[in-house]
Amino acid sequence: MLLDHLSAKLRTLEAQSLTRFLRQAESGTAPRQQVRGADGRTRELLMFCSNDYLGLAAEPALRAALIEGAQIYGGGSGASPLISGHSRAHEQVAETLGRWLTPHIPEARALGFCTGYMANLAVVTALGDEEAEIFSEAWNHASLIDGTRLARAQVKRYAHGDVAALRELLTASTAKVKLIVTDAVFSMDGDLAPLPALLALAEEFDAWLIVDDARYGITGFCIAEEVMVLDDGEIRIDLSAGLDAVRVDATLDRGPDGESIAFSGTIPVSLTDGILYRGPITDADGIEHEIDLVLGYGVGC
Repeated sequence: MLLDHLSAKLRTLEAQSLTRFLRQAESGTAPRQQVRGADGRTRELLMFCSNDYLGLAAEPALRAALIEGAQIYGGGSGASPLISGHSRAHEQVAETLGRWLTPHIPEARALGFCTGYMANLAVVTALGDEEAEIFSEAWNHASLIDGTRLARAQVKRYAHGDVAALRELLTASTAKVKLIVTDAVFSMDGDLAPLPALLALAEEFDAWLIVDDARYGITGFCIAEEVMVLDDGEIRIDLSAGLDAVRVDATLDRGPDGESIAFSGTIPVSLTDGILYRGPITDADGIEHEIDLVLGYGVGC
């Protein structure tokens, strides 16, 4: 009976052309990559869909740093962060991210997760308790949507970019804790959230603004820093790119809602050690740049 049910669902998806196919990359991450498609043919593609935003994945200096990390730490992370998986390298990355945020959030702390998806689940479920109400942007990333589904808070969705509709929802809310949850950049369409207007509403209604910021800004830090002033700790940012960091006080790693960090492994220590690379790189035009901290496949956050 179950197999019949699943087969019927699969046929429905196939009829609607909604089935998915895992493309196979035949070469390493790069601006141009060899990829095998559904027809079995391998083509060279220009990778507009890659998260290698700055084209550093194949940078020789970073490769050498990753090799050095593997030689020091070996493979794997050994355990979840709360047991023995949180290494010196993980702590150094977290401390560095915290220092970057201190001009805007005094005594800021960062916490690493194995994926951006897990970071978003942790943030939304930890803050979205029984006394909270979540106001979720309609075009949010799936990880934020799943976070709202797992949270114990009531959830209201507002139309994409509709600040007026959000204001109406906030006005009607009687919740003790209000959480506005949004992406900074909506990756499917490439437009930006109206962050200054959202921040103004958060301040007016004494709400938290949670921003999933996984894109690099002109400054090399994050989109949210460029489009609005981050001051006096009123904005909490979820930085999700490669090695993910959040600042939500101590509820994630010390409270009962930290399942995402308590029951998941960490990024392998060798990779985390490579993320700590600081030094020069040379771009395709032969120009040398100095980088401070590599997060996953980019610089800064």
